[in-house]
Order: sequence, then C-alpha cells, then structure tokens
Amino acid sequence: DDETSEAPAPSAEAQTRESPEAIAIDMPAEVVSSNAVHTGSANEAAEEITDYRNQIYNPGKKTWIVMGTVFLALVATGTIIGLNQKGVFNGKDNDPVVPAPNKISSISFAGYEWPVKQGGPKDLFAYTDDAVFVDSSGNLNLKVLRQNDVWKSTEVKLGQSLGYGEYEHEIRTSAAALDTQLVSSSLIYADDSRALNIALSKWLDPSAPYASSFSVEPTDAPGNHFPFQVKAEAGFVKYRINWTKESILFQSLVKDVLIASFNYTGKFNFAPGDEAVVLKHWIFNNTMPADQHEHSMVIKSFSFKPQK
Repeated sequence: DDETSEAPAPSAEAQTRESPEAIAIDMPAEVVSSNAVHTGSANEAAEEITDYRNQIYNPGKKTWIVMGTVFLALVATGTIIGLNQKGVFNGKDNDPVVPAPNKISSISFAGYEWPVKQGGPKDLFAYTDDAVFVDSSGNLNLKVLRQNDVWKSTEVKLGQSLGYGEYEHEIRTSAAALDTQLVSSSLIYADDSRALNIALSKWLDPSAPYASSFSVEPTDAPGNHFPFQVKAEAGFVKYRINWTKESILFQSLVKDVLIASFNYTGKFNFAPGDEAVVLKHWIFNNTMPADQHEHSMVIKSFSFKPQK
C-alpha cells in the first residue's frame, strides 16, 4: 500500500466506538472538550483520538507517565519535599532538612543538676541538646562535634561544693575510638592551681596505648602525677577519689577489680569550699579531632558519699 494514500473512512460502528464521548473516561477534560467540538472530518477526529490512546497505552510511555504522576502526587502531599530530617532533600538545594538543636543551660543526671558551659571566650564549647544529653540508657553523653564549621568541646560543672568525701563515676573506655587529639577528664576543680584530675587521653601519640592518669595540680610538681593504662576492652571503668584533709586516694576499677591506685599526701592538697565537680570532653590545643569525626564521652554513673 502507498504510505501517502488516505486511509478508508471508518465504519459507523468504528466511529461510535472511537468517538470522544465513548472514551471520555480515558481522556482529560481538555482533550474531550476539544474533540467534542471538532470541526474536521470524522477521519481526522478518529486519528487524533487513536494517537492519544496510543500515547497512554504504549508500555514504554505509560511507565514514564505513571512515574511522573506518582512523583507529582508525592510532591503535592508533602511526602517528598521537606518532610523530615533523615536525609530527605528539601526541594530547594538538596541539603538534608535538620531542625536546629536547642540551646540548653543545664542537664539533670545522677540526681544532680549540671550547668552546661556556655560557649567560652572563643565560643569553643557546645551547649546544645545534640552535644550534651542523657541517652535512652540513662548515660550522660558529652560530645566533641562540629557546629557551623567549628569543632567544639563540651563541659558540665556542678553548681555546688560537695566537700570532703568519696566521689565515684563510670566512664566508657574505648582505645580504638579515642582520637589522639581528644581528652576525657573529670575533676574536682577550684582553679587552675587547685584541682584533682582524672584524665583519659593518648595525648597526640597515635601509637600510645590507652593512657589514663591521676594528678594533683600543679601536675608538673614531683610526685603529683600518676599515669597508668586501661585495656581497650575494659568497657565502663570506675574512677574514685576519696578526698580527706590528710590525703587524696585515687582508684580505678574494672568490674570491681582494682587496677590502679594512687595515694597523695603532698602539700598541694587544698581545703574545700569553692570547688566543684567538672566533667569535660575537650579537644587538645583547640584544634579538631585527628580523624575529623564526632566522638562521645559516655558517663554511666556519678555518686558522692560525704566524709563521716
């Protein structure tokens, strides 16, 4: 057959079957409307309708039509655009939609209220609920994290003096996770020259075993510093300070087994009154973690028994 020859006119039955009114359910209103008032020949009207139906029912094209329709429906209902914070794009610049963290001034943990350090002189301490929080297991988390392109430390400090007595807390130990730039520390702190310190750090040495230390300020005075090691697999480790007027006994225990002890009786013991307990997770030299990842100092418990 000649491709340029005109197709024979459809029968009356075919015209009825293919008429706009007969297939209106398959066509959008604007198409039905335009064909309902078609002024051309019956052949032309039938060809336009057939072309439209072929577009819809052609398997390849149908897939794209269905996918496009579903996508538009999801957009219209808010299912895709800006719905949540789990990596879903916001429809504007494809950045994750993450609500701003809330600023906090203090946090409750182990029966005490702990004021959270607010920024510091150079705003290097985070004080938001994504940086300082109690998790579902009841552990206090102090995170080193990046906020607005600045790496920040975290610190909480009791707002009261507890005085002489036995201080005990548990900190989770993980040598593999401890970054060489980070320090986890707990202190009974009055000022830079009067403090009792427990520190956990590799102190910039990536090959060092997990290092712990007990010390009394000034730490460079002879007999004021006692380093020791804790195994990486130790898990939660208990640290105690039994502070009296005569001495300061530091102890470390794993599963209630004593692994380190340091009894200080030197001249740098000081009287209580203006001191407070400080829990601190900080970046050495205020730089950034060596691996540039966030890290948490996890404190399982804290308790205090006043001296009898």
